[in-house]
Amino acid sequence: MAGEKPKLPGHSGEPGCGKTILRRDLFQRAQEEDKSLIIIQPYVTGMEEREDRGEPLRARHIAEAIIDTLSPGARVPQSSQRRNRLVHELLRASHQGGATHALIIDEAQSIPKPTLRHLKRLIDETRDGHAQTIGVILLGQTKELGAKLSPQDATVREVTQRIGIITLGPLDNEIGPYLTHKFKRHKVDPDKIMEKDAPDALRARLTLAGRNRNGRDAASIAYPLAVNNLMTAAMNATVRIGGKKVTGEIIAEL
Repeated sequence: MAGEKPKLPGHSGEPGCGKTILRRDLFQRAQEEDKSLIIIQPYVTGMEEREDRGEPLRARHIAEAIIDTLSPGARVPQSSQRRNRLVHELLRASHQGGATHALIIDEAQSIPKPTLRHLKRLIDETRDGHAQTIGVILLGQTKELGAKLSPQDATVREVTQRIGIITLGPLDNEIGPYLTHKFKRHKVDPDKIMEKDAPDALRARLTLAGRNRNGRDAASIAYPLAVNNLMTAAMNATVRIGGKKVTGEIIAEL
Protein backbone atom coordinates (compact mmCIF):
# COMPACT_ATOMS: atom_id res chain seq x y z
CA MET A 1 0.00 0.00 0.00
CA ALA A 2 1.23 3.48 -0.81
CA GLY A 3 0.04 6.83 0.46
CA GLU A 4 -1.03 9.58 -1.91
CA LYS A 5 1.68 11.95 -3.06
CA PRO A 6 1.49 15.29 -1.29
CA LYS A 7 0.12 18.15 -3.35
CA LEU A 8 0.93 21.82 -2.82
CA PRO A 9 -1.60 24.04 -4.62
CA GLY A 10 -0.07 27.29 -5.79
CA HIS A 11 -2.26 30.23 -6.78
CA SER A 12 -0.46 32.94 -8.72
CA GLY A 13 -1.60 36.19 -10.25
CA GLU A 14 -0.71 39.81 -10.83
CA PRO A 15 -1.17 42.39 -8.04
CA GLY A 16 -4.86 43.17 -7.62
CA CYS A 17 -6.13 39.91 -9.12
CA GLY A 18 -7.76 38.78 -5.87
CA LYS A 19 -5.27 36.42 -4.19
CA THR A 20 -5.63 38.01 -0.77
CA ILE A 21 -9.42 38.17 -1.14
CA LEU A 22 -9.34 34.44 -1.95
CA ARG A 23 -7.44 33.81 1.28
CA ARG A 24 -9.90 35.87 3.33
CA ASP A 25 -12.87 34.15 1.70
CA LEU A 26 -11.47 30.71 2.47
CA PHE A 27 -10.91 31.71 6.10
CA GLN A 28 -14.45 33.07 6.42
CA ARG A 29 -15.98 29.99 4.82
CA ALA A 30 -14.02 27.77 7.17
CA GLN A 31 -15.48 29.69 10.11
CA GLU A 32 -19.05 29.73 8.81
CA GLU A 33 -19.49 26.54 6.77
CA ASP A 34 -16.81 23.99 7.62
CA LYS A 35 -15.86 24.05 11.27
CA SER A 36 -13.61 21.03 10.76
CA LEU A 37 -11.26 22.99 8.48
CA ILE A 38 -8.55 24.76 10.46
CA ILE A 39 -6.71 27.55 8.65
CA ILE A 40 -3.12 28.24 9.71
CA GLN A 41 -1.63 31.53 8.53
CA PRO A 42 1.93 32.57 9.40
CA TYR A 43 2.32 36.34 9.53
CA VAL A 44 4.16 37.62 6.46
CA THR A 45 4.49 41.27 7.50
CA GLY A 46 8.07 42.25 6.73
CA MET A 47 8.80 38.92 5.04
CA GLU A 48 11.52 39.04 2.41
CA GLU A 49 13.68 36.35 0.85
CA ARG A 50 16.94 37.95 2.01
CA GLU A 51 17.85 39.10 5.50
CA ASP A 52 19.24 42.42 4.25
CA ARG A 53 15.73 43.32 3.02
CA GLY A 54 13.55 41.93 5.80
CA GLU A 55 12.95 38.76 7.80
CA PRO A 56 12.86 35.51 5.82
CA LEU A 57 10.10 33.02 6.66
CA ARG A 58 11.81 30.02 8.22
CA ALA A 59 10.63 26.52 9.08
CA ARG A 60 10.55 27.46 12.77
CA HIS A 61 8.11 30.31 12.04
CA ILE A 62 5.77 27.87 10.33
CA ALA A 63 6.06 25.46 13.26
CA GLU A 64 5.27 28.30 15.67
CA ALA A 65 2.17 29.23 13.64
CA ILE A 66 0.92 25.63 13.73
CA ILE A 67 1.51 25.31 17.48
CA ASP A 68 -0.11 28.69 18.23
CA THR A 69 -3.18 27.74 16.17
CA LEU A 70 -3.69 24.21 17.47
CA SER A 71 -2.57 24.81 21.06
CA PRO A 72 -2.82 28.52 21.92
CA GLY A 73 -0.52 29.51 24.75
CA ALA A 74 1.58 26.34 24.54
CA ARG A 75 5.30 26.71 25.10
CA VAL A 76 7.24 26.44 21.85
CA PRO A 77 10.32 24.23 22.34
CA GLN A 78 13.66 25.77 21.43
CA SER A 79 15.01 22.47 20.13
CA SER A 80 14.05 21.89 16.49
CA GLN A 81 13.58 18.16 17.15
CA ARG A 82 11.18 18.75 20.03
CA ARG A 83 9.42 21.54 18.14
CA ASN A 84 8.87 19.32 15.10
CA ARG A 85 7.71 16.43 17.29
CA LEU A 86 5.16 18.70 18.96
CA VAL A 87 3.90 19.88 15.55
CA HIS A 88 3.46 16.26 14.45
CA GLU A 89 1.67 15.29 17.66
CA LEU A 90 -0.71 18.26 17.48
CA LEU A 91 -1.56 17.71 13.82
CA ARG A 92 -2.07 13.98 14.30
CA ALA A 93 -4.30 14.43 17.36
CA SER A 94 -6.35 17.12 15.63
CA HIS A 95 -6.66 14.98 12.49
CA GLN A 96 -7.83 11.99 14.52
CA GLY A 97 -10.42 14.30 16.06
CA GLY A 98 -11.90 14.92 12.60
CA ALA A 99 -10.16 18.16 11.64
CA THR A 100 -8.40 19.02 8.41
CA HIS A 101 -5.67 21.65 8.23
CA ALA A 102 -4.61 24.14 5.57
CA LEU A 103 -1.43 26.17 5.86
CA ILE A 104 -1.87 29.31 3.74
CA ILE A 105 1.11 31.50 2.92
CA ASP A 106 0.48 34.79 1.15
CA GLU A 107 3.21 36.66 -0.77
CA ALA A 108 4.80 33.26 -1.42
CA GLN A 109 7.18 34.73 -4.00
CA SER A 110 9.21 35.98 -1.01
CA ILE A 111 9.66 32.55 0.61
CA PRO A 112 13.32 31.43 0.67
CA LYS A 113 13.98 28.28 -1.34
CA PRO A 114 15.11 26.26 1.71
CA THR A 115 11.72 26.98 3.32
CA LEU A 116 9.94 25.71 0.20
CA ARG A 117 11.79 22.42 0.57
CA HIS A 118 10.86 22.31 4.24
CA LEU A 119 7.17 22.61 3.32
CA LYS A 120 7.36 19.42 1.29
CA ARG A 121 9.04 17.66 4.20
CA LEU A 122 6.46 19.06 6.62
CA ILE A 123 3.73 17.28 4.66
CA ASP A 124 5.72 14.04 4.51
CA GLU A 125 6.76 13.96 8.16
CA THR A 126 3.43 14.88 9.75
CA ARG A 127 1.32 12.13 8.23
CA ASP A 128 -0.95 10.01 10.37
CA GLY A 129 -0.05 6.66 8.86
CA HIS A 130 -0.74 7.18 5.15
CA ALA A 131 -3.17 10.04 5.77
CA GLN A 132 -1.98 13.58 5.08
CA THR A 133 -2.71 15.81 8.08
CA ILE A 134 -1.99 19.21 6.53
CA GLY A 135 -2.20 20.83 3.12
CA VAL A 136 -0.24 23.85 1.93
CA ILE A 137 -1.58 26.66 -0.26
CA LEU A 138 0.86 29.22 -1.68
CA LEU A 139 -0.39 32.59 -2.93
CA GLY A 140 2.04 34.70 -4.94
CA GLN A 141 2.69 36.92 -7.93
CA THR A 142 2.77 35.17 -11.29
CA LYS A 143 6.21 36.03 -12.63
CA GLU A 144 8.12 35.96 -9.36
CA LEU A 145 6.53 32.78 -7.97
CA GLY A 146 6.82 31.07 -11.35
CA ALA A 147 10.53 31.86 -11.51
CA LYS A 148 11.09 30.56 -7.99
CA LEU A 149 9.27 27.30 -8.77
CA SER A 150 10.95 26.72 -12.12
CA PRO A 151 11.20 22.98 -12.94
CA GLN A 152 14.70 23.68 -14.27
CA ASP A 153 15.90 24.70 -10.80
CA ALA A 154 17.34 21.57 -9.20
CA THR A 155 17.27 23.15 -5.72
CA VAL A 156 13.45 23.11 -5.64
CA ARG A 157 12.77 20.15 -7.92
CA GLU A 158 11.33 18.04 -5.09
CA VAL A 159 8.78 20.82 -4.56
CA THR A 160 7.92 21.61 -8.19
CA GLN A 161 7.19 17.94 -8.88
CA ARG A 162 4.42 18.09 -6.30
CA ILE A 163 2.93 21.51 -6.88
CA GLY A 164 0.07 22.53 -9.13
CA ILE A 165 -0.04 26.19 -10.15
CA ILE A 166 -3.39 27.88 -10.75
CA THR A 167 -3.03 31.34 -12.29
CA LEU A 168 -5.73 33.91 -11.61
CA GLY A 169 -6.10 35.75 -14.90
CA PRO A 170 -7.78 39.06 -15.77
CA LEU A 171 -11.57 39.31 -15.78
CA ASP A 172 -11.91 40.37 -19.45
CA ASN A 173 -15.24 38.88 -20.66
CA GLU A 174 -16.34 38.40 -17.04
CA ILE A 175 -16.25 42.11 -16.16
CA GLY A 176 -20.01 42.44 -16.66
CA PRO A 177 -20.98 39.46 -14.46
CA TYR A 178 -18.36 40.52 -11.91
CA LEU A 179 -19.81 44.03 -11.55
CA THR A 180 -23.36 42.67 -11.54
CA HIS A 181 -22.41 40.37 -8.66
CA LYS A 182 -20.81 43.21 -6.70
CA PHE A 183 -23.80 45.53 -7.12
CA LYS A 184 -26.33 42.83 -6.25
CA ARG A 185 -24.39 42.00 -3.08
CA HIS A 186 -25.32 45.51 -1.95
CA LYS A 187 -28.90 45.12 -3.24
CA VAL A 188 -28.28 47.58 -6.09
CA ASP A 189 -29.69 47.09 -9.58
CA PRO A 190 -26.68 47.30 -11.95
CA ASP A 191 -28.94 48.53 -14.78
CA LYS A 192 -29.51 51.69 -12.74
CA ILE A 193 -25.78 52.29 -12.41
CA MET A 194 -24.27 51.50 -15.81
CA GLU A 195 -25.23 51.20 -19.44
CA LYS A 196 -24.83 47.94 -21.33
CA ASP A 197 -21.68 49.20 -23.08
CA ALA A 198 -19.85 49.96 -19.81
CA PRO A 199 -18.23 46.50 -19.27
CA ASP A 200 -16.80 46.45 -22.82
CA ALA A 201 -15.49 49.98 -22.36
CA LEU A 202 -13.83 48.97 -19.10
CA ARG A 203 -12.14 46.05 -20.81
CA ALA A 204 -10.94 48.24 -23.69
CA ARG A 205 -9.62 50.84 -21.26
CA LEU A 206 -7.73 48.15 -19.31
CA THR A 207 -6.16 46.51 -22.36
CA LEU A 208 -2.76 47.91 -23.24
CA ALA A 209 -2.57 48.63 -26.95
CA GLY A 210 0.40 47.83 -29.19
CA ARG A 211 3.40 45.83 -28.04
CA ASN A 212 5.42 45.85 -24.87
CA ARG A 213 9.18 46.28 -24.54
CA ASN A 214 9.80 42.61 -25.22
CA GLY A 215 8.03 42.81 -28.56
CA ARG A 216 5.07 40.73 -27.43
CA ASP A 217 1.43 41.73 -27.48
CA ALA A 218 0.69 43.53 -24.23
CA ALA A 219 -1.68 41.70 -21.90
CA SER A 220 -4.92 42.77 -20.30
CA ILE A 221 -4.72 44.37 -16.87
CA ALA A 222 -8.44 43.93 -16.16
CA TYR A 223 -7.91 42.51 -12.69
CA PRO A 224 -10.54 43.08 -9.96
CA LEU A 225 -8.65 45.90 -8.24
CA ALA A 226 -8.12 47.79 -11.50
CA VAL A 227 -11.75 47.25 -12.53
CA ASN A 228 -12.96 48.48 -9.14
CA ASN A 229 -10.80 51.60 -9.28
CA LEU A 230 -11.77 52.48 -12.85
CA MET A 231 -15.47 51.87 -12.22
CA THR A 232 -15.32 54.07 -9.11
CA ALA A 233 -13.66 56.83 -11.13
CA ALA A 234 -16.34 56.46 -13.83
CA MET A 235 -19.14 56.68 -11.26
CA ASN A 236 -17.61 59.83 -9.76
CA ALA A 237 -17.19 61.35 -13.23
CA THR A 238 -20.83 60.57 -14.03
CA VAL A 239 -21.98 62.40 -10.90
CA ARG A 240 -19.78 65.42 -11.69
CA ILE A 241 -21.32 65.91 -15.14
CA GLY A 242 -24.85 65.26 -13.90
CA GLY A 243 -25.23 61.96 -15.75
CA LYS A 244 -27.65 59.25 -14.73
CA LYS A 245 -25.59 56.17 -15.63
CA VAL A 246 -21.99 55.24 -16.35
CA THR A 247 -21.56 54.97 -20.10
CA GLY A 248 -18.85 53.60 -22.33
CA GLU A 249 -18.11 57.12 -23.52
CA ILE A 250 -17.47 58.36 -19.98
CA ILE A 251 -15.12 55.44 -19.31
CA ALA A 252 -13.22 56.01 -22.55
CA GLU A 253 -12.55 59.63 -21.60
CA LEU A 254 -11.01 58.82 -18.21
